[in-house]
Amino acid sequence: MIRLAPLFMCFLLSCSLSNQGLEEEELSIVIPSKEKCNEASMIIAHQGAWKAAGYPPNSLSAFKAALFLDIYGSECDVRQTKDGCLVVCHDETYNGMTIADNDYATLSGHFSFNREPLPLLEDFLLALSQDKGKVRLVLDLKMCGVAKLLNLICSYGVLDRVDFVSGNGTICTKLIKYGLGYKTLFLGGGMSPENAKKIGYGGIDYKKDVFLSHPNWINEAQALGLKVWVWTVNDVATIQKYIEQGVYVTTDKPELELKKQ
Repeated sequence: MIRLAPLFMCFLLSCSLSNQGLEEEELSIVIPSKEKCNEASMIIAHQGAWKAAGYPPNSLSAFKAALFLDIYGSECDVRQTKDGCLVVCHDETYNGMTIADNDYATLSGHFSFNREPLPLLEDFLLALSQDKGKVRLVLDLKMCGVAKLLNLICSYGVLDRVDFVSGNGTICTKLIKYGLGYKTLFLGGGMSPENAKKIGYGGIDYKKDVFLSHPNWINEAQALGLKVWVWTVNDVATIQKYIEQGVYVTTDKPELELKKQ
């Protein structure tokens, strides 16, 4: 039996995404009562701090570089291989191979331009667990077993430094069901702040064009107590404008020196 500290909640649940061919697992997670984050910064590194350093996006090197920055968090994309490995990759394919249809041994035999293999999410979690700072890991969940994901995160003891964003309704519904709605932001733009709040999301993470089309959504979301994030913004003036509105900004240029709010 696991002994839980005061103010912690334990959920023992089962998870299945059988209609998507993902393995069913039993889930046991501890939800932290207090988050560890850098509230002094409102910047999120898009796929790590890769651009300035010349690393591949979504690489372990890019993530480790982001851990040295004075930012809120570093984002990466998560998918699951045929044999159940959670990997970091934006697209459905890697070097022409569909991730969901291939095992990790096959996929990892192909390398990026700096000779890094397809990264495992586990490598990111290990780096996060060894880091003593406050930079968070923001997981953009494309396709994966939710229980498998959460069990892995909790095995490294870093759930308090992880946020979730996703446009996959099935994944988001399960995160909310498990009591993690406050850490989950709806990704995309097709949902009003009011509906996001009703469903149980902790925030919205929308492309900047969405906020241009719905200029009232930032204020509406904030009035409802939702977090508001925007992606992907690389213009300094626009980044600063969003920060002044209390919006967290995902950018390819996390090294920028910006005014503190």
